[in-house]
Amino acid sequence: MKKSLISVLSLLVIVFACGKQEKGQGQDGPDYSEATGSVKIAVSIDQAADSPLKTTWDEEETISVIKLDGDNRWANIVSIDNFTSKGKAGRTTAVFGGEIAGDIDPACLFIVYPALSKSGDKYRIPVYNSTDNLSSLYDVGIDYYIVQSAYSSACQTANDDMAGLENVCLLSGGVEGTAESLTATIYNRMALIKAELQFNSLANNPISLGFVVSAYESDGTTAKKIFGTRSWHEAYTLFTEGFLEDDSATDNVWAYPKFNVPSSGSVTLYIPVRFNRKGNMADDKWKFIAHMGPSWHMTGWYTVPSNIQYQAGKVYPVFANLDL
Repeated sequence: MKKSLISVLSLLVIVFACGKQEKGQGQDGPDYSEATGSVKIAVSIDQAADSPLKTTWDEEETISVIKLDGDNRWANIVSIDNFTSKGKAGRTTAVFGGEIAGDIDPACLFIVYPALSKSGDKYRIPVYNSTDNLSSLYDVGIDYYIVQSAYSSACQTANDDMAGLENVCLLSGGVEGTAESLTATIYNRMALIKAELQFNSLANNPISLGFVVSAYESDGTTAKKIFGTRSWHEAYTLFTEGFLEDDSATDNVWAYPKFNVPSSGSVTLYIPVRFNRKGNMADDKWKFIAHMGPSWHMTGWYTVPSNIQYQAGKVYPVFANLDL
């Protein structure tokens, strides 16, 4: 009887140990996550050093898995399915689970974050500006190969903080591996302007009517079209690259901060933006205008120090003193 009891206890220990191994590192491990569904994808976020952009997963996350009917720029969207993951906050890789109808060809699968939801007869990621109903990915439809995106009028809600900008920052990437072992790395498909500004008056006042960045050539008067605002894209191109062609840009981008200028006058604005491929030349100029009220416009300038080609996922610091 004693020998049988020991055998049973030993068996329970073995079963318990095997159960923990199926979850990888366990709930205390840095990359612990769990997912349900017949299809599982291990998704990593591209790591950008010293970046306020998203680089790790929260405790509970949702992504969209979008299937195309080919791996080329003319491919139509076949299906959009949301996958979920739960686990340790701060993990760099998370396992997402869900269902995909039909055959699974990794070359035709793409990950999008934040997840899309139904909007009329199409799909979109969450709105980042409710006043203008703007999303960085919208008009996504089944049997369509083009989608729309908007990058302007972001609403930061706290000084030197990404609060309010979460839904502007689109991440995407392709899926690799086999149907039995799917992996993906997703990348930020926009860049981030980090504008460090000194307001030389009007401290404690709100930037109530918006903030605009305008680009010029070195003469300070000839406009330069480098910013993306609203445009159509092939879904495949947006999911794999994200930046604009040269003829799809404007010379300014807006932001609508939702906080007051601190008493110090020092403000850090984060402005998500898609650049085009032209970039800037040394001595090109950016003009900043903070609309503080019907008759109060704070203005400042920044001179680009060297030739630059912008890249998705990068943070670009700029500096300016603003005066009436």
